Amino acid sequence: MPWLDGAYGHDLAPNELRPTWPCDFDALRAYLPLIQAHDLGFRAVRVWLCENGEGIVTEDGRPARPHPKLIEGVSVLQECARLLGLQVYWTLLDGNSWKREGDSLTHAILSDADACARFAECVAAPLARRFDPDVTYGVEIVNEPEALSPNCVREGESVSWQVLGRSIRRIGDAVRAALPGAMVTTGTYHVYLPQLWHAEPGIDAVDVHVYHPTGGLPSREELATKVGDRRIADGTLPLIAGECGMPPESPPEAERALTYYLYNAKELHYDAAFLWRLEGPLVTEVDGSAVGGTSRTPAMHFTELGGRVRAILGQL
Repeated sequence: MPWLDGAYGHDLAPNELRPTWPCDFDALRAYLPLIQAHDLGFRAVRVWLCENGEGIVTEDGRPARPHPKLIEGVSVLQECARLLGLQVYWTLLDGNSWKREGDSLTHAILSDADACARFAECVAAPLARRFDPDVTYGVEIVNEPEALSPNCVREGESVSWQVLGRSIRRIGDAVRAALPGAMVTTGTYHVYLPQLWHAEPGIDAVDVHVYHPTGGLPSREELATKVGDRRIADGTLPLIAGECGMPPESPPEAERALTYYLYNAKELHYDAAFLWRLEGPLVTEVDGSAVGGTSRTPAMHFTELGGRVRAILGQL
């Protein structure tokens, strides 16, 4: 999805770092994108939880617990997913939020051992205990940690890959202890996979993010060669294309290439592929009165591209 109503950092729960940002979570509206994804033919959705520090209650500046509204939001989304037969790929943190949003809390969690331990035990573990194992596809510890690394931060307080790996491993261990059998991942732009892998993050699957103008994906063999791990090539490790999108400079008509990711993921033996993203390219919201409802009733409308994706998924 990965967040609701365009409300990055405040869709499910209040954000201590942004006290003026409203949180208008509504269960009925939260159901809508899951219904849209299901009707398009997807079998799983990606949902972000604590991006930009959202829903993390702190004490003395350190993570203390998940906000009750965040727990409520997880329950609502799980209930809907269960009814629809969908799975949810939960994402805890967003590595981009420090550089883009000035999110000092996420930076502290991923760089400071004490803050990391507090988040792992007091926030990540309680959330994981709430995750329904039958609904949970996996738990992504942090989306694109490279955004804090020396590869992407030329000035300021970058975080070494070794520290990032340590932090991901610490949080991942807490998640597994709270939700035995959970698949723990960390999605990274595919060119940074070697750095992530060599940092020993302790992940259970490979999640690569790709923004290619024609929907191209790296093969298992290519990724295995890059990181020096044959388990990727022989299929022992699950391979996920966790974020498949078009390059930012692409013209609107280029979005049709999103459909190529679907074919390529199947041909290259990926276990899952998540298109970036639902709202906009695939579905738009229209006034409910235009389709027989009331003016306050949101209604979904598949874009032309959404219709093509639906047809392809029906075939695949």
